[in-house]
Amino acid sequence: MIQVRIGNTTETKTVILDGTTSLRDALESNDIVYDMATVYLDGCTINTGDLDKSFNELGIGERCSLMAIVNTKNA
Repeated sequence: MIQVRIGNTTETKTVILDGTTSLRDALESNDIVYDMATVYLDGCTINTGDLDKSFNELGIGERCSLMAIVNTKNA
């Protein structure tokens, strides 16, 4: 089990997820909109192809941060 701090620009929460959960499933099951956002795992940008990888596949052990941040600076 992995402790994940998950959120977006306005809200974060801590959840416990199985290591076999994909990043996409983690975001969707926690109602995090990510389609127009940059997704970060422990501060590193996640490529679109990595969204379907599990926390285990990405080398995450006990805890991490998963954030979907929308850049509105030029909006």
